[in-house]
Amino acid sequence: MMQGSVVKAVAATRQPLGLAEAKDHLRVDGTDSDALISGLIDASADHLEEVTGRAFLEASFDLTLDRFPPCILLPKGRVASVTWIKYRDAAGDQQTLDAADYRTDLASIPARIVPAWGLTWPTTRGEIADVTVRFVAGFGAYPAAVPPALRAAALLLLGHLYERREQTVVGGNVAELPTGVPALIAPHTLYSFG
Repeated sequence: MMQGSVVKAVAATRQPLGLAEAKDHLRVDGTDSDALISGLIDASADHLEEVTGRAFLEASFDLTLDRFPPCILLPKGRVASVTWIKYRDAAGDQQTLDAADYRTDLASIPARIVPAWGLTWPTTRGEIADVTVRFVAGFGAYPAAVPPALRAAALLLLGHLYERREQTVVGGNVAELPTGVPALIAPHTLYSFG
């Protein structure tokens, strides 16, 4: 079970698949469908990120907690860095924790944060959302950093969404998601760790 809520702090502007790569996969020429295909690239990636529990391309995320747990676990897979930890102190004022006051283990999945040796977490106000951790997670800054299996799954899902833009298929059955997608994402799927 996850410790708190996680949101993207800054909207991602990069897609894990390029438009040219997607159009080549779909065998689409011309530019009439570019907006549709770009939207489907985003939808495919968003869905796969949600299902796997990972961030594909590096982005900033905020993990919001009601209090400091003994060990803060960071979701979203590979964590590149912790930007800051902010908390509301007992007086209700927002403070930024000095980076020297905590230690990070970014090699583990999930990444972990604990107080520095001999220290404890500061006292918070005792209200909801008293602690926020901003961190950067993802496989890398460019689409090539995303593992090939996840890119292939995104292409399969993109093709499925492009071909089946309507819920009703006249003269046939509504198809399930492409069979290869679960097999491709399985090795990269994170499970509940809280």
